[in-house]
Amino acid sequence: MNVVVILDEGLNRIKVLVANDVNQGQIGLGTAAAYPTDTGLGSAIVNTTQSLGTAVGDLTLKLTYTNPSTGTVGTSSEFVNRSTTANADYDRIVYTEYIQPSNTDLIIIKRYFFRRN
Repeated sequence: MNVVVILDEGLNRIKVLVANDVNQGQIGLGTAAAYPTDTGLGSAIVNTTQSLGTAVGDLTLKLTYTNPSTGTVGTSSEFVNRSTTANADYDRIVYTEYIQPSNTDLIIIKRYFFRRN
C-alpha cells in the first residue's frame, strides 16, 4: 500500500491559495448554530462587508475583519469570511450577541492552522 503525505511545502501552498482567495468578511444577526451545509449568514447586516487584513506565517493564516465605528454599528451575532472571486462564503461563526458602541471598532480575528492529523 502506498501512503501519500502532504509535505509542509504543500500545506504552505494551500495556505497561500486560501489567503489569496478569501478577501471579505461580513457580520449578521443570525442566531442558529453554524453547520457545514450553511451557505452564508443567517441574516446579513447591510453595509458591513469589509475587506480582510491577511497575515501568513509558517503553516498559519490570520484574517482580520474590522467593522469601523464610522460605519454601520449596532448588534451582531454572526460572521462569515468570503471570496468575491468564487462568490462563496468559507466559514461562519455564531457568537453571543454583541452591541457595537458607536465610538468603537468591531474587530474579529480568525487564525487558521494548516496541519495534518
